[in-house]
Amino acid sequence: MAREIREGHVVGDHTWDHADLSKLSAADADSEIARAAQAVASASGTTPVLVRPPYGAWNDTVRDAVTAQGAAIVLWNVDSEDWKSRNTQAVVDRV
Repeated sequence: MAREIREGHVVGDHTWDHADLSKLSAADADSEIARAAQAVASASGTTPVLVRPPYGAWNDTVRDAVTAQGAAIVLWNVDSEDWKSRNTQAVVDRV
């Protein structure tokens, strides 16, 4: 992770247990994000400023938890569905 950061990559937060944050209480959502951020910071010396909620699921509670920690939500606009197939061309065709 430290090497990724040295090379200019951004390391984000994807939560501690990959829970659907939109189904958690504010305290639990905050904990999921904070625990992962602390782990990234311990491993890399850099605190994440981006949070990608598992499943892309978020609501006002999640947004508030993310922004309270000085981060922003980041999502995607294309899903490669690469987990469905080991076929490179199928993934390329989807993207």
